Amino acid sequence: MSSRSGPATRRKLSYPIGGFEQVSDTANTRRSAQPAAAKQPATAGHDHQQGRKPLLVVDDEPAVLRVFGTILRHAGFDTELARSGAEARDLVRENTYDAIVSDVRMPDINGIALIKQVRHIDLDVPVILMTGAPTVDTAMEAVALGAFRYLAKPVRSHELATAVDEAVKLHDLARIRRKTHPPLGTQVPSPADLAELDIVFRRAVDRIRLVCQPIVDLSRRRFVAYEALLRSDEPALATPLTLLHAAEQLERLPEVDRRVRELAAQHVARLPADVDMHVNLHPIALDDPSLYDATAPLTQVAHRIVLEITEQQRLSDPTRVGEQMAALRRLGYRVALDDLGAGHAGLTSIVTLHPETVKLDMALVRDIHRRDTQATIVGRVVDLCGDLGLTLIAEGVEVREELDTLVELGCNLFQGYDFARPQPHLVSEQNVFEAVPAPVPARKADA
Repeated sequence: MSSRSGPATRRKLSYPIGGFEQVSDTANTRRSAQPAAAKQPATAGHDHQQGRKPLLVVDDEPAVLRVFGTILRHAGFDTELARSGAEARDLVRENTYDAIVSDVRMPDINGIALIKQVRHIDLDVPVILMTGAPTVDTAMEAVALGAFRYLAKPVRSHELATAVDEAVKLHDLARIRRKTHPPLGTQVPSPADLAELDIVFRRAVDRIRLVCQPIVDLSRRRFVAYEALLRSDEPALATPLTLLHAAEQLERLPEVDRRVRELAAQHVARLPADVDMHVNLHPIALDDPSLYDATAPLTQVAHRIVLEITEQQRLSDPTRVGEQMAALRRLGYRVALDDLGAGHAGLTSIVTLHPETVKLDMALVRDIHRRDTQATIVGRVVDLCGDLGLTLIAEGVEVREELDTLVELGCNLFQGYDFARPQPHLVSEQNVFEAVPAPVPARKADA
């Protein structure tokens, strides 16, 4: 590429063929106007411009193709041009693109047929279709095949650039989610996949935030604690499930736990003095020395912290776990067994962890008013916790009928949407209990 000796002359170029208007650099326009045949064919090892998202633009009219390419280059994308559907199909076989922009009406393989063939090669790449002769039939077929946009020409340059930008962002999300949740039977992620996931994961950890949901004492009509729940403002790993799954794949779960503990220590300062904070702890964090650091911020308020441990995977060494529980209690922490009734979190977990608190898994709570067997099991758990002196919390209470049944079975501490959704700010006790009627009497012990 030749260097320019001075600033490029800029003028508004009107493109009547595609119906676009674009302020364009005339020097760049002259370069992009070279015939597509002069362009070196793409190969699997083709290097896209650093920092630019690669796009494939397809149209059988050379003048329109040049216009599309110019507009999208000026919008910051690295464009590959194809003059037919067949050429586009071959390029997709050899290269990876973040979006495809294609005309609908082409003589060999039209835009609709191109989507069908692309989906056999790449499940995630978004395809934007454009046509000067839109019809209801082609629009419906495009939607059915998962086209990202179906645009009628003429299209303004900013409209096209915006659509492509949105498509690229969608592709980024789809790719990351596919890597964090690979289909059953697939191989472990490649080093390249893990490197890309690592970049997104680091952003997600930096953008972790906590929301809080109250745990209520219904008989005394007050909050006794809040649970700190993980969220991230990184769109690709926004939910706890996707973030923790990525951390497991990268073997970096302790980083997430450490960040959560750091933020939880800050949240405790916002709570009333008689209200505790529940903090989730992955079992792998029990081997993290920083958890036992007496100078750590969370340790400074350990007397107000209940560490919730979910034993979704069986703890491998009960003796070592017992020692770890003792070390945590010496620092002032209390322990809760989370999700009793899910995974490996059964009655043997009570023996291993010696928790002060047990939380019923929401699977035992959901629709309990309709399922007698479920109610019988929860009733037995209530009795067992009473015999062992354990505090029992029923979480995941979403409807009033569930609450009434649990109260009748002897439960008194609750958490769930029926009281309050997780919020970044503290919830008003008065507002919550104004909407909750006084509890019905608990069942008798011999009932």
